[in-house]
Amino acid sequence: MPVSWRDELRQPPSRLPPTIVFKPATGAPFQVFVTPIWPPRDAPPSTAEDLRRSVERAAEQAKARAVEQTLEVKELRGSSRSGGMIRVGGLDVTFTILTNDGQASVAADALAMVGGALHGSD
Repeated sequence: MPVSWRDELRQPPSRLPPTIVFKPATGAPFQVFVTPIWPPRDAPPSTAEDLRRSVERAAEQAKARAVEQTLEVKELRGSSRSGGMIRVGGLDVTFTILTNDGQASVAADALAMVGGALHGSD
């Protein structure tokens, strides 16, 4: 996480996965949401295609609340994984980056952070 960001852990009720929210310590607002999702017991790991379909569904649902008319799904490649959502160890990790015009560096920093994520003994 960049040193100029601060983080906050949000733990929803009912044993749902926690979300880490990243915001600027100062300056123009943005938010980056990162949520690890552990798989159900005995479930096979998600494939890259499973992850892409999940991201495409989420983008379609988010369109109703977005300023943009189209939301492009891009493939993210990390140190040992690829996909729209990212698989980190045994977890599928969802992330959302909310920025305003002129904050391309925030998106790049967020993608680098998520792409380099490790879990446990990765």
